[in-house]
Formats: sequence, structure tokens, C-alpha cells
Amino acid sequence: MIERPFSDYARSPVGALTRAVGILPDDGALLPFESRALILSSGGDVRAEFADGQVCTLTGLRAGVLYPFALTRVLATETTAAGVTVLA
Repeated sequence: MIERPFSDYARSPVGALTRAVGILPDDGALLPFESRALILSSGGDVRAEFADGQVCTLTGLRAGVLYPFALTRVLATETTAAGVTVLA
């Protein structure tokens, strides 16, 4: 069993990321959790819905960069990037 010395501490917006899931962009599906970051394996554009409900296209995102975005949805329409992973 792994030791978890900080398990009693509240999660912080600036603390370590503890969840990650690869997703397929989908115009109708919400993410399994609100993200705190996004990373791509192949760069391009990402159309996304932010936690406040704003939808916009993020253009020219690069592969391998950890982007600090609080997202609830990554849409297929207008998304050209691939290998999308959201983290929290």
C-alpha cells in the first residue's frame, strides 16, 4: 500500500495534479470531472467549454505543454488537436 502523508489536507488549486484521463472530443459529453489542466500529444486547435460556461476555440496549442484550463467539455467541432488528456 502506498503511503499518503498529505491525504488529510484539503486539495488546493495550486497543489499537485492527482487525476488524469485521455478523452475524445465530443460536442455532447461533459468531461468526467472539471479539469485543472490540459495536455495534448499532437498540437492544434481545441474548442472547449470553460468552468464558467464560456465556449471558445483555443488556437495553435502545442503538444506536450501543460495548459492550466478549468474545462467542463472539449468539443469535437473545430478541434484539430489530438491525444487530449485532462488533469485535475
